Amino acid sequence: MINKNIKTIQNELNWFTEVLDTRMALYFEFDTKYKSIFDIQLPDIANDASVYATFLKKNEFDYIERLSLILALIPHIKPKLLDKFLTINPRYASPYTEFGGLHTSSNNAFKPTGETLAFIAAGDDLDVRIKIGELFEANHMFFKQNIINLEVVKDGESFLSGALTIESNYIDLFTKGKHSTPVFSSRFPAKLISTQLNWDDLVLDNHVLRELNNILLWIKHKDKIHNSSALVKHGYKALFYGESGTGKTLAATLIGKYTKKDVYMVDLSKISTITKVFRHLPILTY
Repeated sequence: MINKNIKTIQNELNWFTEVLDTRMALYFEFDTKYKSIFDIQLPDIANDASVYATFLKKNEFDYIERLSLILALIPHIKPKLLDKFLTINPRYASPYTEFGGLHTSSNNAFKPTGETLAFIAAGDDLDVRIKIGELFEANHMFFKQNIINLEVVKDGESFLSGALTIESNYIDLFTKGKHSTPVFSSRFPAKLISTQLNWDDLVLDNHVLRELNNILLWIKHKDKIHNSSALVKHGYKALFYGESGTGKTLAATLIGKYTKKDVYMVDLSKISTITKVFRHLPILTY
């Protein structure tokens, strides 16, 4: 599966390279067989079952969205593909402003920004440039699913000048075929918890058991529920409360166990000043 995924990503990289070469040729008025980067066909993933292809198909990414995703991934898998942007403008003896980008202090590698994406996808096309900006609005899947985003810039600067970043979980998914489990630290004050027990070991009254069953039903059928009505909000929030030993943590870990979801115990004292009453509540993530 990993080898198939690598092949898929390599096809995307080959496509990106041709797109970038074409944009450079069009910009510098060199000979090129394409009149537009959009004349270059996307890699066919219709029958591709790799992790990367499945992700693209599930989210129904269009041309520019696929371009955005692979551009954000390149610094982590093949940064030399962006070396073309290190070209110096001979007229001003400085980098081309149009290319956007940032230079890392460690190895002087090129780090793409929203302006870099706009240059590749839009060139001088204002309509496409406006669409680029819409990719990073709150109602876009990039934001909703925390896939890629632009780093915050200083007041007065174009928001497209922010660095284009991809969430580390997706880097792991695309390169390793799975999400990596976060490691407990000061930056991630939570630890993964699980249980060897079963539902028969949890003693609760019927009312509470029905409430837990509602959570299980939501996790199992949430996509169908969302598709059936636009009025249904995403997510399901549940607060487990009670004295120590009443089964809060066990209930959460059992839900995770039987739905194959990770459950984390979050130490809120390390991330906020929330009252101690809520300090060690079990958190179920899905």
